[in-house]
Amino acid sequence: MDECISIIVPIYNADKVLKRCINSLLSQTYKNIEIILVNDGSTDNSLNICYEYGKNFSFIKVINKENGGVSSARNYGLKKATGKYIGFVDADDIIHPMMYKILISLLKERKADIIACDVKHIREKDEVFENQEFSDYQIDILSKDDIFREMLASKKFYGYLWNKVFIKDKCNFLLDESLHYCEDFVYVAQYVSKCNKGIYIKIPLYYYYHSEGNATSDYSFNDKVMTLPKAYHKLVKIYESKSIENLIFVKKNLLKICLNLKGRYYLNKDTRITYLNYLNNKIEKYYYEVMSDKRINRVEKLNILITKLFPKYVVKIKQKITKINQK
Repeated sequence: MDECISIIVPIYNADKVLKRCINSLLSQTYKNIEIILVNDGSTDNSLNICYEYGKNFSFIKVINKENGGVSSARNYGLKKATGKYIGFVDADDIIHPMMYKILISLLKERKADIIACDVKHIREKDEVFENQEFSDYQIDILSKDDIFREMLASKKFYGYLWNKVFIKDKCNFLLDESLHYCEDFVYVAQYVSKCNKGIYIKIPLYYYYHSEGNATSDYSFNDKVMTLPKAYHKLVKIYESKSIENLIFVKKNLLKICLNLKGRYYLNKDTRITYLNYLNNKIEKYYYEVMSDKRINRVEKLNILITKLFPKYVVKIKQKITKINQK
């Protein structure tokens, strides 16, 4: 019999899309599943939907908790999970019926520690979806260093939780609930530091829905967004000890994030000097190291230089471009 996979679904005010998500989990051809629905203090009808499914399916667990954020919800799920494998699915997304059957069979066959699939991005207003059949697909076997590099490249493996299958025994730690951005990347990096081999398959088995007005594209400046450089500071520490050859690319990303946030700071006319000092200290710390490294291409260096000279105006231009693309 197939070993069980625990699928953790954090839920907050998702009643309009939640059934779509749960039904895609119920359609899995891999049958030994445990679905853990974690209602994170929703104020809509999400909890009632969860209870409705929980009554009808014995393998669905429903957890109702006060609102604490997506990491808090996922941590509750991790604590309750009993499967040999762990998967994460967001409440507004869906997955291919064969996702876990394909991923788990390859994970076992190749004796790997983690596996990831490609992601299909769908705009909510252009909802078009077909369950494509997959009979042949590319498989990449990745070393630990390969995975650390690919997570930074964001073209294959990604640093997301939801396009992967993890082994429960290696998930003996929790997500950092103080982080509001890149908390999943930090968790995956911590997990990968314990791995020897990973797999990436080039077929889109996870369907990620882009909702309108995404929080990461509004160019606001607040306490939550300031946890982003803190997350990357944690990544610097992980890469320093586990993947030193890829460390410069983490530092480059951290530098670009701080420059962007400095532009947001000025654009939003923020006056908290402690935040500005924090950003300036990080920029000063990493700027010359990144700009002098030959592995960083000239285009990126030019982008960094222009953003450093005109942070507010660069962010303002990006904001306008984002608004045009969302129309």
